[in-house]
Amino acid sequence: MLTRTVNRVGIRLESWIRPNPLTNVYGMSRSIMAAALALTLLSTPAAVLFPGKSTVDIATTPNPLASISFYAIVHLPITYSVLFSVIALVLIAIGWRPRWTGILHWWITYSFHLSSSTQDGGDKIASIITLLMIPMTLADSRHFHWSPPVAGDLSLGGDLTRLCSWMAALMIRLQIAGIYFHSAIAKLGIPEWRDGTALYYYFTLPTFGAPPPLLRVLMPILRNKYGVSLLTWGTILLELVLFMALTMPRKRRWSLLPIALCFHIAIAVIHGIPSFAMIMCAALILYLHPLDTPFTIRSPLSRPVSHFWFSKHSRGSEARFEAENRSQETHGGRTVRAADKA
Repeated sequence: MLTRTVNRVGIRLESWIRPNPLTNVYGMSRSIMAAALALTLLSTPAAVLFPGKSTVDIATTPNPLASISFYAIVHLPITYSVLFSVIALVLIAIGWRPRWTGILHWWITYSFHLSSSTQDGGDKIASIITLLMIPMTLADSRHFHWSPPVAGDLSLGGDLTRLCSWMAALMIRLQIAGIYFHSAIAKLGIPEWRDGTALYYYFTLPTFGAPPPLLRVLMPILRNKYGVSLLTWGTILLELVLFMALTMPRKRRWSLLPIALCFHIAIAVIHGIPSFAMIMCAALILYLHPLDTPFTIRSPLSRPVSHFWFSKHSRGSEARFEAENRSQETHGGRTVRAADKA
């Protein structure tokens, strides 16, 4: 009886870790988070992000962990530190060498969260996700995270690597589910959210409210007690549904992704916080999209450099590249080249 149970658990575990989670799905999430921080650094003067400091002074930062901040360790004018950060984030966004840039991505993101005086909740979420993503990036041997996933290693080491990657992905999903659960439950403790009028006040705020042209369109709905209640309570309901997506089958989770993305894009348009929306969209991709089901994206970075350059001058190289892709066959849940089979 015990042996049968152990074998059954082993079979289930093996079927769970056999697919490769290191596809362009998690790569898309990395790129969006890196682009969000890079846009923040490029669009906001350093004097606003780090006010009153030519270099970040550790002694004036209340957080005891500030000593590990990139902006505190690198004793350069803050403008040069920001420039280096942007260059590194661009390399991360284009997907170059995930194994080399995974820890760097977390370090820059966490350093910005520690040292900047203008960070928001999205920066904290990005620092957590990039930290939890480090086991995945260390296991990723591809040149670019847009490339097709590497054929599965059938050795014990390969199984352990995929197990660590899937466990990291699970921790990320638990974290994101907790964010939506906390957000929904916290709203229930505020009278304006309970009585269904909260969004009226948020949309009409002078600083972070809706732009005037959009507010004129929304005002008839906001002044209607049924309309504003539907929007307010619908927000709480959507966040609870997103929390419950943690236990949903993957097909149902997948169907929620467009709705959740539109939700955060709407927040960006109404409240003018695109970086937060980009980070949450990146988190939702990790949370709702199956990691082992790549996006069908045609990118020059998803092919070898030699194929990319030769394709500019010869159609033959493109044909050879497509022929190599078609030569891949699936055997027992593993992808191998036809030449390797022989």
